[in-house]
Amino acid sequence: MNYAKPRQVDPKLDKDDAGKWRWTVANRRVGTWAAGYCAENCLGHDTPLAAAQHYHEYQLDHIRLSSLMDTQHPCEKCSEWTSLIAGLPHGDTHTLCEAHRTKDVLAEITSPPDQIWYS
Repeated sequence: MNYAKPRQVDPKLDKDDAGKWRWTVANRRVGTWAAGYCAENCLGHDTPLAAAQHYHEYQLDHIRLSSLMDTQHPCEKCSEWTSLIAGLPHGDTHTLCEAHRTKDVLAEITSPPDQIWYS
């Protein structure tokens, strides 16, 4: 099981990001690592919320688009019936019509995660 959430870099480490916050994933087998945009050229964040917001940006830039083969549901934005969905990596899936299946709409209806568990 993977446990993702903001974690503070040990303030005692002799590193540029010591004491800063990053979005990370941990599991018993591999350990803990920075994920999303915090895994790249990120200098860390002053708060856990800022790290979560940085990960949310990553999620919004990596939207999964799909469809429900045999069912339709109302679009979460306009209530038009649709079989289309959009989801965030390791996040919720939302029923959105063609016009509303966008990064901007997902940014409106989602928020930065506190933590995520996935396998």
